[in-house]
Amino acid sequence: MENIVDKLVAKKADLHVTNAWIAEKSRVPESTVTKVLNRTNKSPSFATIIPMAEALGVSLMSQTIEQEEEKIIEQATEQLSKQITAEVENPTTSETIAAELSRQYERLLEEKDRRIADKDKQIQHMWVVIAVLGALFLLCVACMWRCAYTTILSRAVDGSRKRPNTPANSRAMCRTV
Repeated sequence: MENIVDKLVAKKADLHVTNAWIAEKSRVPESTVTKVLNRTNKSPSFATIIPMAEALGVSLMSQTIEQEEEKIIEQATEQLSKQITAEVENPTTSETIAAELSRQYERLLEEKDRRIADKDKQIQHMWVVIAVLGALFLLCVACMWRCAYTTILSRAVDGSRKRPNTPANSRAMCRTV
């Protein structure tokens, strides 16, 4: 989380903006913005960080990818260290070690690419769900408007201003059109 806060602090300095400006744009209280950027709050929540990052234009997705890359580099470094230790204890040709390290590095890169592709698929699925939910919402709104319009028309035709006595009457009115 510190890397993200470092990015927020750097972006704030680049943009020459105040904590009040960040608070206004992100709708996060100014005191919370100050605590996060001064690192008084040691573990800010993502509910706080995400709006601040969006207000400053900092991409958290790139931060996540950078963290993945750092993990891959750490793994490769550990494997290289183990290989060197093994070479010292049991000498083999350096070409064999280089080839093995190259294969391991390629596997790690493939794993990183697979994870990124999986995240892309998750994002695509989320957009589909959002679109379906939006369509359902619009359908519900349309049905409610139709029901209200039908009720108003039937009252105008009947000359009645009385409301239906039961929910069943109301539903029957909505179905008549």
